Amino acid sequence: MGRASYCQFSFEKTCRPELFNGHLDNPAPDYSAATCALQAVDPQDLLSVAHSLLKRIIAPPTRRFIIDFLLATDALVEECQEAQPEKNSMVDSQISVAETNTITINFRKLRQEVMGLILVEDVSQAGRERFSLCHLATAPHLIIEQWFMNVKLEALEKAIKVLAPHLDEIGPRTIDLHHKASQLKEENILSWNILNKLVETYAAKAVETTGVQLTLKPQPLVERSSKTFVMPPQPPDREQWTPDADVTVCPVCKIQTFSLFSRRHHCRRCGRVVCNGCSQARIIVQGYGNFPVRVCLECCQQTKDLNLQDYIQVRPLGDGMYDAVSEQGSGGSRTPSSARGSSSLTSETEGGWYLTTDQHHNSLVRQEFCYDYAPSISLSLAILSLHQDAKRAAICIFKLSHNLFTLIVSTVKHPIPEVDHIFVLSMIQTLLASSKVRFGNIGCSVGISLCEYYTQWVELLRLLLEANCGRLVSSVALENMMKLGDLQRRYLEEEEEHLQPHIEKCLQQELRHMRLLRDTLVKEQLWELALNVSTKAGLETQGVWGAWAMASLKGGDFAGARERFSRILERPRDRNQPCRSSLLPEILKYLESTPFHVEQRVMEQAERTRATLMLNDQTRQPPCQALVVMHALHDLNNIANGSLTTNIKDGNKSGLSSQQQQQRSRRRNSRQQTLFHNECKYYLRLYGNHSLTLQYFMRQQQLQECVEYLHQEEIDVEVFVKEILVIVLRNGQLEHLLRALSAADPQQKQWGKYLLGGCRWLERNGWWNCLLTLQEALNDRLRAAMTLLLMYCHNIDSFSGLCQRSHLLTTAKAHLQAYLDTQMQLNPASNVTLRLHMSPWQVNQHINTLSLQSDSVKFLASCEAQGGGILACIVQHLRRMKILQSVFMAKILDKDDDK
Repeated sequence: MGRASYCQFSFEKTCRPELFNGHLDNPAPDYSAATCALQAVDPQDLLSVAHSLLKRIIAPPTRRFIIDFLLATDALVEECQEAQPEKNSMVDSQISVAETNTITINFRKLRQEVMGLILVEDVSQAGRERFSLCHLATAPHLIIEQWFMNVKLEALEKAIKVLAPHLDEIGPRTIDLHHKASQLKEENILSWNILNKLVETYAAKAVETTGVQLTLKPQPLVERSSKTFVMPPQPPDREQWTPDADVTVCPVCKIQTFSLFSRRHHCRRCGRVVCNGCSQARIIVQGYGNFPVRVCLECCQQTKDLNLQDYIQVRPLGDGMYDAVSEQGSGGSRTPSSARGSSSLTSETEGGWYLTTDQHHNSLVRQEFCYDYAPSISLSLAILSLHQDAKRAAICIFKLSHNLFTLIVSTVKHPIPEVDHIFVLSMIQTLLASSKVRFGNIGCSVGISLCEYYTQWVELLRLLLEANCGRLVSSVALENMMKLGDLQRRYLEEEEEHLQPHIEKCLQQELRHMRLLRDTLVKEQLWELALNVSTKAGLETQGVWGAWAMASLKGGDFAGARERFSRILERPRDRNQPCRSSLLPEILKYLESTPFHVEQRVMEQAERTRATLMLNDQTRQPPCQALVVMHALHDLNNIANGSLTTNIKDGNKSGLSSQQQQQRSRRRNSRQQTLFHNECKYYLRLYGNHSLTLQYFMRQQQLQECVEYLHQEEIDVEVFVKEILVIVLRNGQLEHLLRALSAADPQQKQWGKYLLGGCRWLERNGWWNCLLTLQEALNDRLRAAMTLLLMYCHNIDSFSGLCQRSHLLTTAKAHLQAYLDTQMQLNPASNVTLRLHMSPWQVNQHINTLSLQSDSVKFLASCEAQGGGILACIVQHLRRMKILQSVFMAKILDKDDDK
């Protein structure tokens, strides 16, 4: 406070206060004359005059005039600034007389009384309300609290505007949250801090869920028994009250079912759980002093029947409030007959929550208090709009959201009828939106992120609960979420760096919980929920889309599978590169397995149904067609009708011959192959590479499709060799391939690079027999002879071995001779790029060389068979003579060792 609170003056009875009585102590005070008279009084005598007047005058306007004059006296204030208080016990009154004949003034108490008088005179309504507040003029904070209890929001808003200058003199509107604990320890006075605390307290009261059943236990059936309830002799203690979890229907009316908005209340007389409508009466109960407390209608009636109404006047609460007085305390006199004749439950006297200067009484009122229509978000936010500290208000709103989340967490895995989770989540979302706006107004990014975190959880839980999947959420995940929110709130209030590692740890655990929840949803085939969880948790969605698309494909929803696969499968940039997706081969494998037998009638029915749905609602997406399920149902229907062999029976019934039945079967297989073949071609055309496409065609034995694909696409030679040529050679279908190639390009100009490249690949990998077969099929005699010579000398270490391969030389000479015969007959202009050409003279030289080779090998083999040193001498002699120096066959006699 800017001024000292106390001031003492010498008390000399030289002043005559009775001179002011004519101006002030009358029904029409003359404030002008009183002001002039008080100004003429010496400041040292002013306190004695004020003390005498305040002790005698009780009219609020006159007391306010006197106190305002004291506070406005500059000389008195200046002297008070230099004075020091002597005793702390003097704070109980505004102006008091000490034993030393001095008058002590407590300016803080005077200011409190001024604010109380302002509330009584300027803010409250004239009449009964103003009269009922006069005794609280010295405690304006109790007036404010009583208005909060009775939801006098307009009066509170007006009071804040009127009292703002006085409250600014007491203290600031905002406080530092980091030192909140030390600054909140104030006396029971009205200040900005106390006002904000009252706002937070009753805003929390407005959203209380006290009385909501939170434990799941079997409930017995309510039986309408004819037994009459008898009130117990003594009121039970709180520990003996009936637990909330044991009652679901009000035992008095047996109609009201308890829920989030039909609150449970305990009768203080019998301890039973009753509804609000059956607990409107208030009477004085043993153990609660003279404060009337809530009782049920049956206890109230039985109390009256026991003639307790002669001592207690029971008055109804009205809208959940009380107004009851003691007959003896009020001095009234009633006869038993009059008491019995009046009905306390039909009285029209207005009730309310009333506070006094008695702390024990006020504590009982606060203990009994609750808003009848709680939880109410609108009431809570309306109360919080009176908060003067934006950051504290935002944090308070977040705390309310956190408390409501506790109700969700405790019941989400085991739903109970009393808690409407969707509505509670809507309440939380409204509170979070309000808190986020307040954090945004003050530029608090940490608070905004905290609200967004909780909002994501609200949306996630809403999705799960609307799908009746709350059981899939792990309790550990919910507890971790609550712990993380509490840590972030503490960090927002205290900004303690030691909390940051704990927050990071909770975030990592939450990520693991989200992955587990997503995988659980995928196993349950709740695809959209799994996608939403992945999106909100920042997880990748590829796996969910893939599982959903594969499930759609296996269910026969080919259109849906195409749309979902398009989200995860990438179109290759270079189709000659290996396929990086492991999902595409799985798709092809499933489609090639022909999962169901296609029935034309089922396909037509599915198409008609789809067209009808789209015609009725053109805005909706195309419906899913579970063709697998439809065909399975069709087959089951046939089985139920006794058609275990549908195809044969249909044929016999129609009188078809076996040949006609085979034709029908072929047509059916053709339709089946067409359906799945088109799907395979669709995925291969968009997402497959050349290798996968050619593999599919080869598995389906569609050489013509392979040739057409080769004709349209630019394919690497190695891909052609591995995926077509090698398989054709292994299956003995080389002639079919060459016929297909010749049919597509008789000149074979386009296929030259593939066939020659195939020959090189076969030669490079040592596939001699395959290479020879291909060259012979291409009628390339020269290259075939060269391949035979390669086979002749490959991996040989003796002349005996060469002699055993002499048939290869014979075949090579036959190829060379056939080439000469062909050259003599015609000079073909075709296949120039495929076949190797050589002059006849060179070919004759090669034939002679092969003959010489054959004879030499036979001779050397016989020498080798005889053994001894003859072989070595002959070989050395031939090398010196250089008989085999001329090289005609490049592939054989390139090296000196071969010569």
